[in-house]
Amino acid sequence: MYKNNENFCTLYLVRHGETEWNKNGIIQGQLDSPLTNEGIKQVQQIADELKDIHFDVIFSSDLHRAKKSAEIIKLERQLAIQTSKALRERTFGHYEGTSGEKYREKFQQLIEKVKQLSDEDHKAFKFDKDIESDEEVKGVRRQTLK
Repeated sequence: MYKNNENFCTLYLVRHGETEWNKNGIIQGQLDSPLTNEGIKQVQQIADELKDIHFDVIFSSDLHRAKKSAEIIKLERQLAIQTSKALRERTFGHYEGTSGEKYREKFQQLIEKVKQLSDEDHKAFKFDKDIESDEEVKGVRRQTLK
């Protein structure tokens, strides 16, 4: 057991603010959509809650919505934002830019089936050939970080 905090690292994970596509129920994946005014307000509120916390570094996905959110949080801190593709959302293939409702309708039976799979089978499951499985997300991100 450690007796002091020098051996620990605290991570704060923050999701980007609401985007136009979030607001309209459109699947983003690795496509991008700008933050809404509400999304900017959401991130400003988080930034205010984190204002007294010292950060050594800020990491962000390289997607605009995430970088813009990180910039708002960073605001007066003298830090560069380090971006990486490894922090991107999973890809939803040809479903990116389409209605989330239509996606859920199409895959409703599969969504129910996945809930019944073992953890191992769940991680390997693909809803469609160009949608990343959980295993693929981990593998791609791990390779990108090396």
